[in-house]
Amino acid sequence: MRTSTRPLCTLLVLLTHAACGSDSPIESPTTTQSDDTGNGDSITEGVTLTNGGSAESSGDASADSSGPGTAETGSETATDPDSTGPGSTGDAESGSTDGGSSGAAESSSGESTGSDTGNTIYEVQDGTLPAGSDVIINGVVVTGVASNGVYVEEPAGGQYSAVFVFSVDGPDLSGAQIGDVVNLSGITGEYMSNTEIDITAGTYELVESGTPLDPDVVAIADLGADDTAEPWESVLIRIEGDFTVTTVAASNEFVVDDGGATARVDDFLYELPTAGDFAGFDVGAGFTAIQGPLNFFNNQFKIAGRDAADFEGYSAP
Repeated sequence: MRTSTRPLCTLLVLLTHAACGSDSPIESPTTTQSDDTGNGDSITEGVTLTNGGSAESSGDASADSSGPGTAETGSETATDPDSTGPGSTGDAESGSTDGGSSGAAESSSGESTGSDTGNTIYEVQDGTLPAGSDVIINGVVVTGVASNGVYVEEPAGGQYSAVFVFSVDGPDLSGAQIGDVVNLSGITGEYMSNTEIDITAGTYELVESGTPLDPDVVAIADLGADDTAEPWESVLIRIEGDFTVTTVAASNEFVVDDGGATARVDDFLYELPTAGDFAGFDVGAGFTAIQGPLNFFNNQFKIAGRDAADFEGYSAP
């Protein structure tokens, strides 16, 4: 806690009295994110989004899938965001030392407090920028769309190239589509060790509707350990092999195995149906390729498939 000193006032006899003032700095408030998980097997969410939708929820209390963002309602409330992930140096603080204001940008003017030349997602994810940093990110590509935000990625891809962008009661992302090239500003933070940029008080600008990015091919074994999976957090990845489904939760979040190496598949962006092209889906089903952004929640890395096309080579059990 910062303290201030007040100089002693000196009484000048006969001529004048010199009065001295005080310098008492005002501690800038620390803002606490207040957002909503987009999907939760053990959480029932009821937040109404700015686009008129609502956060997805699932009733399987035994499963643990949920999306990035800070919980405000339901059974989970986050008031002290976790800061153990990349780019973090402690609890995420978004306070400013200028008049006690906080936030990466003023939504009324669109003026950001970040660098004029912009930052990169690599700097957000590799630890160059700590949690609580105001950032401007330009020319990144949307790779996934959730009810409470979007995944964006640097066009060059690779490790540390992507991040989840959270917005509820902020810029309207209802029209966001995969392949969009966007500029944005916000505050970096951590939720359940998942790095995100909160643009609730920031900006989001569509530059153009571009071409969707190709995924980075990653070995399934790399997803089984934190040190090898962490660099791929939020990145659009693809695993290829001879996969067999070994576990299915009631929500259809499931685990696949290939020669003893396993990966978890999330239902945050898309829930695999058990009819149509995936009739009979259950334990024992097979795939030859699965792709999507790599979500991290409840201490697990999970591939978040976005639609049926992200699941290839299906064979019924």
